[in-house]
Amino acid sequence: IDLGLAMQLTNILRDIKEDVSLGRIYLPQEDLEHFGYTEGEVEAGVQNDRFRALMQFEASRAREHFQRGKRLIPLLPLRSRACPAVLGGIYSRLLDRIEARGYNVFRERISLSSREKLLLALRLWCLSLLPLRGVATAW
Repeated sequence: IDLGLAMQLTNILRDIKEDVSLGRIYLPQEDLEHFGYTEGEVEAGVQNDRFRALMQFEASRAREHFQRGKRLIPLLPLRSRACPAVLGGIYSRLLDRIEARGYNVFRERISLSSREKLLLALRLWCLSLLPLRGVATAW
């Protein structure tokens, strides 16, 4: 559940611009209100200090879910670890990229290249085969 929440929050942050173009805003209303950032500002793509504070808060929330979720991966049967390990690692790296770009999700869709995803997937898949904690420290 935690891993799913982390990936969904990351998706929401990455896709703000795309979702707005479809008439949707998935950022929690209570968080928008808390940071004083309005739906109109989301729709206009306003990037100000309130937006960055909101995004930092949501990214931190996602990070907490990633941390809780990845602790459970070693408890899965060996055969079942690769999928959540790879997906969690890719989405965690995507969140890294969102943060590194100063949360500028309105300029362009932030993503990982196919090469990055492939290399990360191979690394995490191999680590998922290690007993106990191999994959839990990978991302």
